Amino acid sequence: MERGKPLAEALGTLTLLLVGTSAAAAAKDGVAVALAHGLAITLMVVALGHVSGGHFNPAVSFAFFLRGGRNGGLLGGPAPREACGGGARLSP
Repeated sequence: MERGKPLAEALGTLTLLLVGTSAAAAAKDGVAVALAHGLAITLMVVALGHVSGGHFNPAVSFAFFLRGGRNGGLLGGPAPREACGGGARLSP
C-alpha cells in the first residue's frame, strides 16, 4: 500500500463531509447542498484521486466491494480510512 493512500482517503472523506454538512446548515434549498457535495467530491477526486482511487464516499466503496471491484477486502481497504475521515468531522 502506498504511504499517502490512507491519508488521501481520510482527507477526501473529511472534505466531503465538512463541505456537505456546512452547505446543508447554511443553504435554504436542496440545489445548493447538492452542488456543494458535487463540487467537493469533484475537487477531491481531481486532487487526490490518483493517490487513493477516489472512493471518498463509503457507499461508493461498499458498492465496489460488493461487485468485486476493490482488492484487499472492505475491512482492510478503504472503509477504515473513510471512517477516520468521517470521525474527524464528528469530533468537537
